[in-house]
Amino acid sequence: MGGAGTWGRYYLRTFAQHPRCEVIALVDRARDRRQAFADRYGVPAVFDDVEELLAREVPDIVSVILPVAYTAGVVLKCAEAGVKVVSCEKPIAAQLSQADALIDRCRELGTILGCGTARWGPYLPQIIDWIKAGHIGALTAVAMPNGLEREVSGGACHDLVLMRLLTGREVEWVAVIGCGRLAVRRSHRPHPGPRRRPPALGGVPAGTKKLAPTLHYPYLFSCPEPCLP
Repeated sequence: MGGAGTWGRYYLRTFAQHPRCEVIALVDRARDRRQAFADRYGVPAVFDDVEELLAREVPDIVSVILPVAYTAGVVLKCAEAGVKVVSCEKPIAAQLSQADALIDRCRELGTILGCGTARWGPYLPQIIDWIKAGHIGALTAVAMPNGLEREVSGGACHDLVLMRLLTGREVEWVAVIGCGRLAVRRSHRPHPGPRRRPPALGGVPAGTKKLAPTLHYPYLFSCPEPCLP
């Protein structure tokens, strides 16, 4: 287990509670915090860096829960040392070329690499089905008018994942607009009718009143069927 931070603790707890897993080591340079986690979950060994761990023992699985800047390097070291499975948090790298190279190298070495991202909200599947059913009309575009408040290769990727899940579409272009912030727009098709923000989720089945807060962003633009070409 690599990383005893905010997210690392959830991974550690999950592995420690799983009946088919044995956590053999925890790697983190924050020694006091690392030891507190190790004592709580009965981890027998702790290390300052992954090189120390791999020099002593090569685990079957390594979970790399680190800041994005360090993830690719640690994943590569684990794969080259012979770790069979490596999991990490999103995204696996800050640059697409680096991510592609890492995936290719893991394939060459026979290491399974998994990267996870959370899909927030228990009602998300219902929202997706509700939109697909046409309750806000036909989608014509998706936009994030206020840009992304966080770096794309970090917390902001949740915003993009949410956009893709809600619409089933991919980003076509990204525009940079001052102060390092990003505005993302998915243009689907031009149409003569006025764009409008989705209404409050009227017509949602009973028992799903908490759906609305999940649609904080992105904005989904739609128009009635007659305005479509």
